[in-house]
Amino acid sequence: MGTKSSIVIDGRGNEIPRSLVDPVILARNDTVEMIVKSALALEARMVKEKEKIMERIWKYEIKKRARLAVDESTKKGNMTLTNINGDKQVEVSLHDVITLNDMRNEAETVFDECITALASDARQELVAIFRQAFNLDKKGRVDMSALRRLKALQIKHPLWKTFQDLISRAEEVESTRQYLNIRTREENGKWKTVNLNFSSI
Repeated sequence: MGTKSSIVIDGRGNEIPRSLVDPVILARNDTVEMIVKSALALEARMVKEKEKIMERIWKYEIKKRARLAVDESTKKGNMTLTNINGDKQVEVSLHDVITLNDMRNEAETVFDECITALASDARQELVAIFRQAFNLDKKGRVDMSALRRLKALQIKHPLWKTFQDLISRAEEVESTRQYLNIRTREENGKWKTVNLNFSSI
C-alpha cells in the first residue's frame, strides 16, 4: 500500500493513488480537506474558549454570592453582566432541553377524547397547536413554546385538566444548554453582538 500522502480514499474505502486521480478532482478534494481540517481546529479552540469564559463567569458568581452571603448551592440562572462604563455586556442564559417520556401516549389519548367532546369551533385551533407542539424532531424533543401555549389554555372540561396533568408528568429535562452572548455598545447607543456564534457550541 502507498503512503497516506500518495493516496486518496474514495467513498467505498478504496485507496487510490493520487497520480491516477483527475487533477481538478484532486485539487477539489485537497481544498475541502484543508478547509474542514482548519474549521474543526477552530471549532475545538472555540469550545475551549467558551469553557474558559463560562468558568470565569461562574467564578465571579461564586465570589459575588460569598460577598452577599448567598448560598452557593442556589440554582444558577440567567444573568447579564455589564462593565462600569456601560458599553460592554456579557449575557448568560440557561435553557432546559425538554423531552417527553412514555406518558405522552396517555396524554395524547386524553387530548383526542377532549377535543371530541368540545365544540367544533374550538377544536380546529387546539388541533393546530397540538400538532405544532408534538411535531417531534429526530431526538424526540417537542416544541416547548407551543406546548406551553397548549397547557396555558383555560378550558373548562374535566378531561382538559387530566391532559394538563399528564403532560406535566411526562416532561423530563434531558439537559441544560448554556447560551452566551457578548455585546458592545456602538456610538449610536445600539448594542452590537460579537459574532462568535458561541450559542451553538
